[in-house]
Amino acid sequence: MTELQPFYRGDDLALEMTVRDQSTQAPVDVTGWIFDSSMKLSSELPDTPELDKQGHRQVITTTTLADGAEAEKGEVRLLFKSTQTAQMLATRYQVDIQAVYYGVVQTLYKNTITVLADVTHKGAI
Repeated sequence: MTELQPFYRGDDLALEMTVRDQSTQAPVDVTGWIFDSSMKLSSELPDTPELDKQGHRQVITTTTLADGAEAEKGEVRLLFKSTQTAQMLATRYQVDIQAVYYGVVQTLYKNTITVLADVTHKGAI
């Protein structure tokens, strides 16, 4: 699995995926499923997005409920907002996506992503 494309600290980041049946590769209707994603410096850190002593975020999280026409086609979009990524360190993070459906929690995706140092430090307009 290749690393995700790097992104700049302070930018919005959308993670998009299509959930497919493992045997047929057909899209799965994920309507009503909950999707969670975390980016962490270490996979051993808890899911609490607190600042470290230097004011950097070691963990950021996002959650979405799948609905609408996209969910019927198995399409999922998780958004990390610029306000979340602005305090991240410029380094490599672990990232995963978990689905919660019918009481089952399943990790669907795991990878690494590099956060690049930004130059402009203004907040979202």
